[in-house]
Amino acid sequence: MLKTLHLVIQAATGWENVHLFQYDVGGYRANGGGARIADLAACGVRRFSYIYSVGLGLAGTSQYLLLYPDSA
Repeated sequence: MLKTLHLVIQAATGWENVHLFQYDVGGYRANGGGARIADLAACGVRRFSYIYSVGLGLAGTSQYLLLYPDSA
């Protein structure tokens, strides 16, 4: 789930998971909820952004590229 990805990013960067976050997927912003990366892939999404420290004027944004095999 995207919420789990948030926790992985937090752990990998050494951040402390104390600020709001959201994802931007094609202009649609969400906090992860129950969405899964597989759901994004099924809809043809290839890229999304992760935004941390939302609303503090300190927001950091990371871009992610989904890599998965094309169905033949």
